[in-house]
Amino acid sequence: MNGDKNGRSTPATRRRSPRTAATAGPNARAARVPRLGGDLGPVGTPVSALPNLGPATEAELARVGITSAEDLRAIGADGAYARLLAAGTRPHFIAYYVLHMALQGRPWNDCKGAEKAALRAQFDALKSAHLGSDAKGRLEFEAALQFFGVVEKRR
Repeated sequence: MNGDKNGRSTPATRRRSPRTAATAGPNARAARVPRLGGDLGPVGTPVSALPNLGPATEAELARVGITSAEDLRAIGADGAYARLLAAGTRPHFIAYYVLHMALQGRPWNDCKGAEKAALRAQFDALKSAHLGSDAKGRLEFEAALQFFGVVEKRR
């Protein structure tokens, strides 16, 4: 008789069900799926497997062609964020430094002091380069509307 005196299975008698790709851990082998052109290749680690990055970030990155954590590591946080800006994503400093922290395996709120100030300077430069903005990071058009009083000045 398997199990306890009432016929229920016990940890020693239970059989573990095989893990599926969706429930496999980070050390599981990558599944193989058809890619464009018909060849088979491994699917990389999902972006959402990195700390601090969830399904919304994963979807945004996929929209610009970054579909795995390996892709994100290869292009880097600056390159990924540049792609997002070029695709029309609104700039947001926290989203930028969260990418940096995720690639380092650190909690998002671990960025402080001089490191955060340096990342802010990088973010402002990246934003200015991609959006054609003035020194404060506002779009030139928005600045013109503010100058003529069409749009209220941000505080």
